Amino acid sequence: MKNLKIIFFTGLILIIIFSVFLPCLKNDFVALDDSAYITEIISLRHTSLQSIKYIFTSFFLTMYQPLNRVSYLFESKFFGLNPFPYHLANVILHLINCLFVFWLIYLLSGKIAISSIATILFAIHPLRVEPVAWVSGRQDLLCALFFLLTIIYYCYYLRGRKINKYYYFSLVLFIFSLLSKAMAVTLPVILIFVDYLFHRKPDKKMFLDKVPFFILSFVFGLVAIIGKYLSGALRSDNLATLLNKFVIAVSSIAFYINKILFPVKLSCFYPYYVIGGKPFFLYSLVVFTVLVIAMILSSRYTRKVVFGGAFFLVAILPVLQLVPINLSIAADRYTYVSSIGLVYIIACGCVWVYTKRMKYTLWVNFFLSVLLITAIVTLSYLTWERCQVWRDDLTLWNDALGNYVNVDLIYNNRGAAYSAKGNYNQAIADYSKTIELNPNFFEAYDNRGIVYIHNGNYSQAILDFTKAIEINHKYANAYYNRAGAYVNINNYDKAISDFSKVIELEPGYCADAYYGRAKAYWAKQEYDKAWQDIHIVEGLGFKIDPIFFKGLEKSNVPQGKKSKSIPILKQ
Repeated sequence: MKNLKIIFFTGLILIIIFSVFLPCLKNDFVALDDSAYITEIISLRHTSLQSIKYIFTSFFLTMYQPLNRVSYLFESKFFGLNPFPYHLANVILHLINCLFVFWLIYLLSGKIAISSIATILFAIHPLRVEPVAWVSGRQDLLCALFFLLTIIYYCYYLRGRKINKYYYFSLVLFIFSLLSKAMAVTLPVILIFVDYLFHRKPDKKMFLDKVPFFILSFVFGLVAIIGKYLSGALRSDNLATLLNKFVIAVSSIAFYINKILFPVKLSCFYPYYVIGGKPFFLYSLVVFTVLVIAMILSSRYTRKVVFGGAFFLVAILPVLQLVPINLSIAADRYTYVSSIGLVYIIACGCVWVYTKRMKYTLWVNFFLSVLLITAIVTLSYLTWERCQVWRDDLTLWNDALGNYVNVDLIYNNRGAAYSAKGNYNQAIADYSKTIELNPNFFEAYDNRGIVYIHNGNYSQAILDFTKAIEINHKYANAYYNRAGAYVNINNYDKAISDFSKVIELEPGYCADAYYGRAKAYWAKQEYDKAWQDIHIVEGLGFKIDPIFFKGLEKSNVPQGKKSKSIPILKQ
């Protein structure tokens, strides 16, 4: 009978979840990392074995997430650039994760009611939209899948109280979680609280059980830091002092609790000021203190609040900006795993109130039922609506701008969205607003220059590229684009100089830069130098038809790299 109840409730929950996330299947890719991931994978799909080796031995967008990239590799082989299968895969992964949340909480509580309430509150919350509706959110879904399975198998191991297959399964699954996203490094600490919840007595065996997990966390954590360091993503700025780090961490905790309880003004990008200011910090300190006191006081009666609170705090720890690496101070996806701790507490509280015999029990239970139904309906509606916000770049950045005005990066990225749609006048307006808000935003000058090239305004484009170079003299993209503009006005000497600078600064641009410089040499009738560059390009693996150089039509000249949004470095 119990098995039938479990099947019924899980089936009902899955139907609700799939219905709520249905709009995701109509969404396109967005420039916010999707284009980078898919472009990279599409370029690798014809050499699978070599590609897999490359993926497991390299960083991408400052991160080491090979399982995430391998999943895109196999999708690209069968579906190419059709976004539907990628979005469908994300929705399916979320459904599987919800099953594992139900399974885990049932193992922890032994009650179907607690598992059902916690799972539905977790599954349909608007904060889940970012990792599900965003193709690049796959990293969080895969990490959570193996994260949850690790804890589930560890729970089965604790029931046996001896080293057995479940322990080794949990260890292997933990490696998979780390290969999906480094945020899983906190899992060994959570396992300690699982021991606490199961009333396991601290002893030598309990310590030795955790040693392999902590070693893996240290290794993958070090790899993650190296990736950020090599890319320059590790920042040393006004968050550098210990006091400021504490303030940011406490404020972030309160920010996430607020968004879980009151999911309004959600955004794909949160500027720093959302958690800034003394009033918000004092409020955050109160929220944090209340949570800690509740955990301490409740420990006399139950271990559930301590476990749920610790689960949330430990899981959210890697993204509290203790190591400042992001342009964004917070992100919805960071709550994907951590929120499980809070919904566990809420579900346990609801079931406790519902089963507690007290005065006015009937009215209390009626009010609780109405509250839960209202919450489920409201969350479902907000999630359905938010899935459509991620439809494309323009809707995404319009939504962000509607919530947080006068943010330079949001205007820049919306400008890139307008540019991609061919709305160059609006793109120029957004880039100009970006520059007004932040005169040192060199990428905005570069992006605006590219739009000016599309409009045929080469002189203004050159001024913008030059300004970008003045702000950042190592920005190869601006040199490349300025070279293309010079070619279009037949200033081949300056074009050659800029192409040469690109070759010096950025190996990743070498083929394009040598190709462009060859065209400029050919236009100057310096054929020997042109052929030298042509041979270099061919040596890099590109085939060039020499007849192509005879006309040197302007349509064949570099016209500027695609106007782009600025990626938000991910964790």
